[in-house]
Amino acid sequence: TECKINENTCLLVEKGELCLGPITVAGCNARCPNSGIPCSGCRGPVEEANIASEVEILKERGFTLPDIYNQLRTFAGPAEAIQTHLAKR
Repeated sequence: TECKINENTCLLVEKGELCLGPITVAGCNARCPNSGIPCSGCRGPVEEANIASEVEILKERGFTLPDIYNQLRTFAGPAEAIQTHLAKR
């Protein structure tokens, strides 16, 4: 949402960057994407995050599961949604 408000180019769609913005809690004013850096998810996942869909989208974009899971674990590793998804793999 914040990327759209700031009229940022979508780093995932337009630049092919591994961005966790779609599943990350808002409130930072898209600080990283505003600087051209993909969102690393530092605020953690939103409660209703659809982790499985995000992972599938990232895979479709050519990212490997190890790369995706490493990025998810950086800030969101303790989050229940992430733990649940990782336990299923």
